[in-house]
Amino acid sequence: MYRLAVKKCNLSLDGLLFCAEFCMVESRRIYQKHQRRAGSFERLVAEAARSKKIMKIRIEQIKEGETEVVLRIGEKTREVEELLAYLNKRSRTLPCRKDGEDVLVKPGDVIYLESVDGMTYAYTEGEVLQTQLSLAGAEAEYANDGFFRCSKSMVINIYHIERLRSESGRRIDAQMTGGEHVIISRRYAKVLRRILAGKE
Repeated sequence: MYRLAVKKCNLSLDGLLFCAEFCMVESRRIYQKHQRRAGSFERLVAEAARSKKIMKIRIEQIKEGETEVVLRIGEKTREVEELLAYLNKRSRTLPCRKDGEDVLVKPGDVIYLESVDGMTYAYTEGEVLQTQLSLAGAEAEYANDGFFRCSKSMVINIYHIERLRSESGRRIDAQMTGGEHVIISRRYAKVLRRILAGKE
């Protein structure tokens, strides 16, 4: 509440009228603000009451067998879509080979891929594994996991970039996890900048 006090006040009549007008305008603004908030709250309550979309979570611990996730949904809401995307990302693997054995690697563990003499190698922290995937195939399949084509012979995981430094010829020097330096060619540097800026 605004109260105009005139006792012991040296303002002129014009000054007093200005103060009174200011108080009225400010009071009206605050009232309208509270009305808008009340209206927004009422709408949210109404929408929640209409939807009644409460996701229940039930966990059953088993001693044997495979871990299984079952989703029972009435409709595919945005929250369900996000949960599915997360689960799919966590369960995805990249097929590789090492010492003649098949190895499944999480895409998030791959720092970069390199093509050498027609063969593709996946580099993780402390390991180098061979994969049958081409660079183009890996980039297309695991783009949502951060795989980015940085040159003709390399695909990097942008989530493993630690530092970036501009180089001559509009190239970028990317320091990756583990200290490895990768040069991003001019052709791909512009795209990377847009991705890191959230524009792609």
